[in-house]
Amino acid sequence: MVDKSKDLNFISQKYGLPPMEYSRKLNPGESTCNRITGRILISESFRRTDEADLLRAAFHQAGRYHTRSFEHDIALPLSSIGLSVSLVIVYLFPQVRALIPAPLLPISWVGWFVSSIAVLVIRPAQWERAANQWAVEHWPAHLRKKGVSYF
Repeated sequence: MVDKSKDLNFISQKYGLPPMEYSRKLNPGESTCNRITGRILISESFRRTDEADLLRAAFHQAGRYHTRSFEHDIALPLSSIGLSVSLVIVYLFPQVRALIPAPLLPISWVGWFVSSIAVLVIRPAQWERAANQWAVEHWPAHLRKKGVSYF
């Protein structure tokens, strides 16, 4: 007999989550969301856990899927990389540096520093909070009534 609490297709349909599958490539306890296919990948280790732990991982990844966008995933990191490359070009080639007014050069370093902090520290923390917020809002009511919470 198949255990319905571990059948990812059944869980996806029951809770309205994106399609899910187990993955041997992930470390134990990990889960991720494939942004291209929309599938949630769950580590094989979740086969040995209870349904609540499996649902926590699935809802967190579904939250990531629903709260992130092109601007978050692609545009911000690419703009930061572009700014970094342009700064390297400006400081390596004196001909390019001569074209930029002297008062703007220090500002460019501040812009690079701020965008790097935003990309590497602030934005990922905001993305995680948004994913957790979505998961809490969509956590099944029948589990909440049983005393099983998302956190």
